Amino acid sequence: MVYGLLTDAMMSMHRPFAMMFLERLGGGSIHMTLFNSLPGIVAVVVLFPSSLILTKFKYKKKITSIFILIARIIVLLMAFIPLLPVYMRPMMFVLFISMKNLPESISQMSMQSFIGTIFNGEERAKALSLRGKFANIFILIITLVTGLVLSYLPRDDEQIIYFYQLFFVIAAIIGVFEVIQFKRLKEKPAEAEATEKLEIRKNIKAVFRDKKFMLFAISTLIFYFSFHSGWALSSIYIITELGATEIWLTLNAIASGVASFLFAGWWNRLINKKGNDFALVLACFGMGLNTLFIVLSPNLYFIMVQTFFNGIIGVGIGITLLNGLLAATPDKNRIIYIGIYNTLMNVSLGIAPLVTQVILDERGARFALYTVASMRFVAVGILILALFVVKKKILGKTAKI
Repeated sequence: MVYGLLTDAMMSMHRPFAMMFLERLGGGSIHMTLFNSLPGIVAVVVLFPSSLILTKFKYKKKITSIFILIARIIVLLMAFIPLLPVYMRPMMFVLFISMKNLPESISQMSMQSFIGTIFNGEERAKALSLRGKFANIFILIITLVTGLVLSYLPRDDEQIIYFYQLFFVIAAIIGVFEVIQFKRLKEKPAEAEATEKLEIRKNIKAVFRDKKFMLFAISTLIFYFSFHSGWALSSIYIITELGATEIWLTLNAIASGVASFLFAGWWNRLINKKGNDFALVLACFGMGLNTLFIVLSPNLYFIMVQTFFNGIIGVGIGITLLNGLLAATPDKNRIIYIGIYNTLMNVSLGIAPLVTQVILDERGARFALYTVASMRFVAVGILILALFVVKKKILGKTAKI
């Protein structure tokens, strides 16, 4: 729990305001789009090979901690971006964010494998919901303090940049303690067993022949494409069209965090009562509605209501997608399954915002948001077909994901 709180503190010091920092560095809509897409493009190159490498380590904790530390060092380097020539700053920030995604993706992939080994199905849903619920209290406090400092202490734009630099340094320092705490976690014997010599082609073929996994992967990756399409667009619309500043981003983050805290347990109960498939479809449908709420909001006050709803849906998306992924992957070679899935997910992350950017340039933000909402509703229809019709035919009536 301590490790998780340190991770949340580190992220909360800079992530909620990263897009605003990019805008203050002189970034435009193309930089905001690349901010979301480029990390996915870069991660595609290394994620699957990394999953094969991770299987060769008898103890994964040590190598995972190294990747976490590398990511935190990159956060520290971000503090020096304002010292560069003005024309270089936006793109260098985008590049640093992309580089940071490499070690973070690898370490996250390893942690996902740990979770799948430690918890069974029912325990996993409960653990994920509790983790999200109590972590949000901590995130809210950090985000509130950071947002208030950025909004009221600086006297001009130059001082705001100084405070951003300070928060990057603090985040990196917290990251060092995060690594120390992570290294104190105990690996269970099942996590530390030596992996036999891999027959790479055989293992890859086994993944793509696994009907249960492929059904979940294809249907959720279609949703991911629509999900990733709106990431940059939502921020562009709220910041450039509605004029959000750091204090508004803070209030939005608080609204989202409060909603996540209040409804994390509700999602767990829904999963136990109706199943993860039902909860996943509901969460994905809510994300489509959320996009419509953004474009229909006339001002930032309505955006706060939308953000509260987004917090409810967001925590549900996080719990149900991870729970579904772990349920759809076998214990043997799980890290390879997750590596392939995360690689495909990052292909979506790399392409989807660029597609949306084309629509944004041609037709404007409002039309692009309506397009994203339509894509998400279509993706929900595919999810329903896959999880409630095709899965029953392929895996049998008792099969669950």
